[in-house]
Amino acid sequence: MARGIALTDWLNDLRRIARGFARQPGVTALVVLTLALGIGLNTAAFSVAYGVLWRPLAYPDAGRLVTVVARYHENDAPSLVSPDQFRDWTERLRVADLVG
Repeated sequence: MARGIALTDWLNDLRRIARGFARQPGVTALVVLTLALGIGLNTAAFSVAYGVLWRPLAYPDAGRLVTVVARYHENDAPSLVSPDQFRDWTERLRVADLVG
């Protein structure tokens, strides 16, 4: 039967690691600095990702926001439609004409 690691074995390993770090303070400083830098960068990256990607927008019905683009010819790149141009379209055209 496989035997799990006993608490005393784990504590002995921890003491041996601590003695090794005490004998080599330069390596200890490098390990601590690397861990601190990794944890700090990871925290910063997830904070930015939360703020940009996952936090809900500060608009009511944010899921209904859209971007309207227009292509006048098949080979043209899509260009953004200004609010004034969109208002003009809605006054002049039917919904089927806008979607088409």
